[in-house]
This record gives sequence, structure tokens and C-alpha cells, in this order.
Amino acid sequence: MSDRFLTDDDIAAEGIAPEQLVNPADPIDLSMERVLCPRHGEPFRARWPKGFPTMAIASLKTIMADPGFAALTEGEVGQINELLSQRPICERISSPDLMTLYIESGIGRDARCELCRQRGLGTPYTMARPGGTTETYHHVCFSCVVYRLKRVD
Repeated sequence: MSDRFLTDDDIAAEGIAPEQLVNPADPIDLSMERVLCPRHGEPFRARWPKGFPTMAIASLKTIMADPGFAALTEGEVGQINELLSQRPICERISSPDLMTLYIESGIGRDARCELCRQRGLGTPYTMARPGGTTETYHHVCFSCVVYRLKRVD
């Protein structure tokens, strides 16, 4: 068997049935759209996937610590996935928690924000404009992303 990954030959040689490769319990789906809406996901685009795994796990821990969310899910993975399909984690946690998660993700660099003109951690950012055009900024701080930019639907 290979040291890192199971190949089709490894699976056949070991007599592993396909259903044994998947945890019988539903996994929690931490795909981008369940963790971050387009506005809050944009800072990850430039260096994808850098920082996203950290953001996904930490944001899940944050939301699961919320008694209200935990009560809604009743500890059922399927219910967690359903709720995150309806509204991503970024829209269910506080803005200060989201700021902390951006910082902990390690994607930010310190520079002057092109929107608010303050220095702060941030990333390149492309935003949609009316008429279907986009505008790309070299640096938008996380504070602008979290507190100032309008929701994109």
C-alpha cells in the first residue's frame, strides 16, 4: 500500500469494499458556500486554498459553541448540513468572531486599505459592480470586508 493515499490497486488488493471508504455517519460539509458567503469568501480567492481549512474548522467550532445553533441542530449532522445550506457560518457568527477567524486563518497582510485608507490586515479583493462589471483592489482590510461592504447575493 502507498504511504499517503489508497490507490484503486491498494483497495482491490486489500479487499476493501467501497462502502468501507466512507464513514457511515454523514460528514459535516464544510464546503466554501457553507462556511462563507461570496463577500466573506472573496479574501481567500487570491491564494486559494491557503487559510480556508483553518477558517472552516475554527468557524465550525465557533458556531457549535453557540447554544442557540446547537439547540437547532439537536446534535444531528444532517441538521447541521441543512442549516448551513440555508445560511453559511459567516452569517451566523458575530462580526468580532469573524474578524478573529480571518486573522487566525493567516491569509492577511498588513497594508493600507484601498477603501477606508487605514492600515490593517487584509487581502486583494474583487467586487461586483452594477452593470455586471468587477473592480479589483490590491488590498481591502478585513474590517471593511466584515463591517463595511454590502452583502452580495
